[in-house]
Amino acid sequence: MVGPELLWADVYATAAVARGADALDWLAALDGYAALLVDAAGRVRATPNWPGSRAAAQTRAA
Repeated sequence: MVGPELLWADVYATAAVARGADALDWLAALDGYAALLVDAAGRVRATPNWPGSRAAAQTRAA
């Protein structure tokens, strides 16, 4: 989670964990913030505005 305000980045990251599977769509809608998520299976997903946007398409083997 990156963004202009550290406090809100932390709040959003914590909320994303609580949201579960739909967190990426929710995070993508947050103006000015970007997120990179790794799920329990090791899949890496990112919001479209994540720095180095290739990360959104990467996956890793578990």
